Amino acid sequence: MVTAAELDQRDAERQKEVAEVFEKLIRLTNYFGSEKFVAAGIIEELNRSHRTLQQSFWRAMYEVIKQYGEDEWCDLRNEASKEFCREVTAKVEAYFPMI
Repeated sequence: MVTAAELDQRDAERQKEVAEVFEKLIRLTNYFGSEKFVAAGIIEELNRSHRTLQQSFWRAMYEVIKQYGEDEWCDLRNEASKEFCREVTAKVEAYFPMI
């Protein structure tokens, strides 16, 4: 049987792994025009993944959009992205069932 402490440790390890992978992805967007190839790479890999994992990915992305939009900290560099996130979650109530 897995203890609560072991589950917490696993969650912390996964969160650290996500942060490391996302940091690499963010760095790939660090020059003008990179959005197209970053998006193409994400779509290509997403379409190759298992359908259940695709659903889980979009559930996570919706949560990212929701939380990012709720975060009050903002400056002129990310004002448009914050507003986009707020509008999306205000207009669309997403439901991604566990499949």
